[in-house]
Amino acid sequence: NIENRTTLFFCHGLTADHTIFEKQYEYFKDKYNLILLDIPMHGLSYPYKNFSYRDCADIIHSILIKENINEAVMLGMSMGGYPCQFFAHYYPDSVIGFVAIDTTPLGLKYYSKSDVFWLKQVKPMAKLFSEKLLKKEMAKSISETEYSFNTMMKIYNKADKNRIIEQMDIAYGYFIEENIDVDFFYPILLIIGEKDHTGKVRKYNDEWAKDIRAPLNIVPNASHFSNGDNPSFVNKKIEEFVIALTK
Repeated sequence: NIENRTTLFFCHGLTADHTIFEKQYEYFKDKYNLILLDIPMHGLSYPYKNFSYRDCADIIHSILIKENINEAVMLGMSMGGYPCQFFAHYYPDSVIGFVAIDTTPLGLKYYSKSDVFWLKQVKPMAKLFSEKLLKKEMAKSISETEYSFNTMMKIYNKADKNRIIEQMDIAYGYFIEENIDVDFFYPILLIIGEKDHTGKVRKYNDEWAKDIRAPLNIVPNASHFSNGDNPSFVNKKIEEFVIALTK
């Protein structure tokens, strides 16, 4: 921790780990304090018992205390946006701003009964695939570039099918259980890949942008893993946002 540097705290997406922020780490490592979390049940934080998003929020808080950091800019990619938002809800004084990368908002009004139904189908549907095909199709579905595809395959090759399905189960199951209405009073940067066709992520982001009266930044030549597909664009948007926050 270098005194007087802004801290960026990164939370990765479902079935991934901290390595999905490799391009952000390379770009920002000499400019800011960086913390890249392996969310419970993922990466080096596997195995893990009694997962909850409230627990994730408490873990983030405990890390900041340990590192003697009072506040941070939270950055969440896909599922990683949920621990960030829960942290901001429970520890509002510790958040300067939030960068939402291909993620979706907390709030009961966004998710219809059919949305909840389909989220519950992810685990049984995943069970129908062979392990090899499941990993390949998952990596392909969120990647526009070879770099992003290979990054995801490296992560998936460290896990077996059961672990991946277990991660899906906790991610979607607990989100449905814990989702709450929130009010955030800090700036939010919304980023989404122009080719992000994951579920209804684009629809939720359009609604989110209207609600918070902020622009939705569309990442060209990028899918759901937009910070890997087009890191130069994403890094520039993050940097502009952080500089404006910390002037």
